[in-house]
Amino acid sequence: MNSDDKPISDDPFASVDPQLWLITSATESRRSGLIATFVTKASIVPDCPRFVIGLAHQHETCRLIQESGSCVLHLFSHEKCEWVEKFAIPSGSQIDKFAQLEVETLKTGAPVLSNAICAFDCEVERSWEIGDRILFLLQVVET
Repeated sequence: MNSDDKPISDDPFASVDPQLWLITSATESRRSGLIATFVTKASIVPDCPRFVIGLAHQHETCRLIQESGSCVLHLFSHEKCEWVEKFAIPSGSQIDKFAQLEVETLKTGAPVLSNAICAFDCEVERSWEIGDRILFLLQVVET
């Protein structure tokens, strides 16, 4: 490394700024959502888009995805940063995080917030337990 090649930061993790995703899921009687950063595209095949997500076991949304076999991935803009506060901290088992929001459903029945940049309605294709997290391979069934 020469003198012109200075690191961006002393902390390499400070350089990584992942997208924030809102992930929602529901059963017949319950619905919840959470903010996630472990969301990645898992296919380049246009006819069969897939994502992999990683969620901690303790989240209500994780349990709902396991029960329902489906979820919606929402990519949202800075204008919707209030979603972070609404969906990041409170537990979906204790409050309705969707109160006062415009919500609809697509094919799987999971909640879709209408003001997202895009929303991917997904079915769980497979899941793996990896310690304190579960990885879900999701197939997009509607956008």
